[in-house]
Amino acid sequence: MPSLPGWRLSVNTLYPPVVESPETVSVNGGARSISVEAGRPLLFGLMDAGIYIPSACGGRGSCGQCRVRISGRAPQHTSAEATLLSEADRAGGVRLSCQVLTGPGLSIEIEERHLAARQFRAVVAGARPLTWEIAEITLSVIDPEDFAFEPGQYVQVFVPGTQTAAQPLYRAYSMASPPAARLPGGSPRKRPS
Repeated sequence: MPSLPGWRLSVNTLYPPVVESPETVSVNGGARSISVEAGRPLLFGLMDAGIYIPSACGGRGSCGQCRVRISGRAPQHTSAEATLLSEADRAGGVRLSCQVLTGPGLSIEIEERHLAARQFRAVVAGARPLTWEIAEITLSVIDPEDFAFEPGQYVQVFVPGTQTAAQPLYRAYSMASPPAARLPGGSPRKRPS
């Protein structure tokens, strides 16, 4: 990604390296089972299995979006969860998947729409700061060549080479296109070659 003036990438070492054997996580009552390294944050284990849970903060426990419901064995709620989840949510088994370290007997419930999320390959075609906290990032989608989206949906952009790290580096961006770049009905226009 091009460097933006005054911007710096900070690498957080919140999670230790994973060295334990895999555990099986049951998803949605056994509709799907995935293998995740024991001790790995659940959010990143789900990503490894192609299940993409929203997480605007990149799994650092500050946005509260990566909610899952856990049944069965789960460790105590973290201080981040105590801040971001209501008492009723905590009592009902709601957890932040970035705060749950995978262990034996983990069974989770997630929204079906998250099972439909897909991964795309793209390159950054441009980047420019719009304000001190907002940047415009232009992506050129490689595979698939095109996809439809609604303004306000988001993409999670991974830093290449970090997807399989103990804590992948990524950032969520909301999507929008200039009105001239969209056709009536919401589908994006294809760029001329």
